[in-house]
Amino acid sequence: SSWVPCVYNINSFASTFLFSLETQTTIGFGVRATTEECPEALFIVCLQSVFGLIMQAFMVGIVFAKMTRPKQRAQTLLFSKSAVICQRDGQLCLMFRIGDMRKSHIIGANIRAQLIRTRSTQEGERITYHSTELKLETDGCGSDIFFVWPMIVVHKITSDSPFWNMSPADFIQDKFEIVVILEGIVESTGQTTQARTSYINSEIKWGHRFDQIVSFNKAKQHYEINYSRFNSVFQVDTPLCSAQVLDSVAKDIENEKFCSKRRLSVPMDRRFMKKYSM
Repeated sequence: SSWVPCVYNINSFASTFLFSLETQTTIGFGVRATTEECPEALFIVCLQSVFGLIMQAFMVGIVFAKMTRPKQRAQTLLFSKSAVICQRDGQLCLMFRIGDMRKSHIIGANIRAQLIRTRSTQEGERITYHSTELKLETDGCGSDIFFVWPMIVVHKITSDSPFWNMSPADFIQDKFEIVVILEGIVESTGQTTQARTSYINSEIKWGHRFDQIVSFNKAKQHYEINYSRFNSVFQVDTPLCSAQVLDSVAKDIENEKFCSKRRLSVPMDRRFMKKYSM
């Protein structure tokens, strides 16, 4: 009659399991409880309480990491379905559009592009996957972008560009792929995210330009973005020649203008003018 159990109302495995669950989840129905007779029982209850807290912390961390992982953030970064080639300030440029669907911004965004195609060396060696870095810029800046609205990324086809001597027919016949990589830090979590896309030669449209999708709403006094026209392009007048040929023609025209102005500026001989007047 003087015997006191270590835990009250423990009669079977089921009641033991319920007591363990109630202790770990701090439910505490009040039916089962430890006594002072067994120090081992008190130690096990304390140990399970600490283990329950650690387990809950791990579960919350796993769920938070899954919900905020960079892969999910990268799915809201948009790339245009096609790239275009047209003139900008008299120079042929390859352009594509990028955008961000979320209100939270990407900090320290950086974009780069690699041209991958087959190359043959002077010795006859054939390199199947040869990569060439393409110089990119946005709105006159470099590859580091202030990414708060949709932007058009530009690659100027200069003498340093691998597209310098390529005409529209070469873009159709040649086989290559442009891999674009956009990296940045997620504002809400501080984690680095990366989004990638690529354009093959059939996805590059010569003589096209992107539609404007940013407009100012006078009634609401703010800018609005129409993402339904994100991939919309329209045709523009573009020379059907390579950038090298276009640059050569522009230089010839400039030289011809310079020579014409020089001829007009040279004074004529008076004796010749008198003879011509007679």
